[in-house]
Amino acid sequence: MQDNADQRGKLAYVVQLDVRWGDMDALGHVNNAVYFRYMEQARIEFFEKHGIASDGKGHGMLLVHADCNFRRAIVYPARIELRLYCGEARRSSLPLFIEIVDARDANVLYADGKSVVAWVDFAANQSLPMPDAVRARFAAAKVG
Repeated sequence: MQDNADQRGKLAYVVQLDVRWGDMDALGHVNNAVYFRYMEQARIEFFEKHGIASDGKGHGMLLVHADCNFRRAIVYPARIELRLYCGEARRSSLPLFIEIVDARDANVLYADGKSVVAWVDFAANQSLPMPDAVRARFAAAKVG
């Protein structure tokens, strides 16, 4: 995650996942779209851990941007580790940075990416200022 090292913030959540046989495509490696699923899993678990789960009603977090740099192919069988870094919350949004590494050798970087989530009013489909209590949960989030 060399491109975003200065803005990624602190390590806030880590989860390990086993790659499933069905995650692979016809080329014999994990399909590119699945990398986004892995990142989604880490992001959702991070929110749930901090009591910020969203049911799509009222107010909550909504993904507004996602990108991924594919560094190395993941091939089954593999165990991966997703490392989520929490950037600094802005008025209504929060940048999150994720690295996907080999769980047995953290020097093997499979991918890294960034997502941005925004605090929204789901019915109005409009962003709102993030509540101070939610902002404080993100600021306090850290591994360990």
